[in-house]
Amino acid sequence: MTDIEDRSRRNNVRLVGLPEGAEGSDAAGFLRASISKWIPSLKGHDIEIDRAHRVYDGRKNSDRPRTLIFRVLRWHDRSAILKGARQAYLVKYTQGNVTLLFFPSFSPATTTKRKSFNPVLKKMTALGLQPFLTYPAVIKLRHKDEQMMFDSPQKAEDFVASLSLKTYSAALQSSEKATATASILSAQRGKVNDDRSQAVLTVLKRTSTRW
Repeated sequence: MTDIEDRSRRNNVRLVGLPEGAEGSDAAGFLRASISKWIPSLKGHDIEIDRAHRVYDGRKNSDRPRTLIFRVLRWHDRSAILKGARQAYLVKYTQGNVTLLFFPSFSPATTTKRKSFNPVLKKMTALGLQPFLTYPAVIKLRHKDEQMMFDSPQKAEDFVASLSLKTYSAALQSSEKATATASILSAQRGKVNDDRSQAVLTVLKRTSTRW
């Protein structure tokens, strides 16, 4: 059932952050006219939007605008929107300092499963990696020319932990090497200073002998 519901939503996009009421009375028309302005890669594309509406998320007295869900006629347009939004990140609304976020629309079960990956995705991004969450909920990642996949948050967390340990070990080794190098340089400088002092004493002795 989950797969069937996901398939029924495959042309849907969730738009988060659009100020309440900005779409006016014709949400689909507003999006058709605006989406290429928000996402540069869509300029010149004729994105046909079948319908669009706000959804109630159960929150009361919230200042955050409701999510707007819209359906495009062609699946490849949905893919172009999501890809273009990632490339243009951050996508800004034309008025004010408002960030717009675009997400695929899935069934509640799939959405919950995908959300469970959010903490480890943030950790991967903080490490400079570029993970991508594919359907239904699998992280794909290219690391050191190797394509990697993680179908559970724990597997991804274990990978991040191994990277963190390697990073710590590398930093420790680098620190030890730096300390050793500094010690060698200090010893070399000390030897040079001793040689100079000895040379000065020799000159002084010779000078005093002549007198």
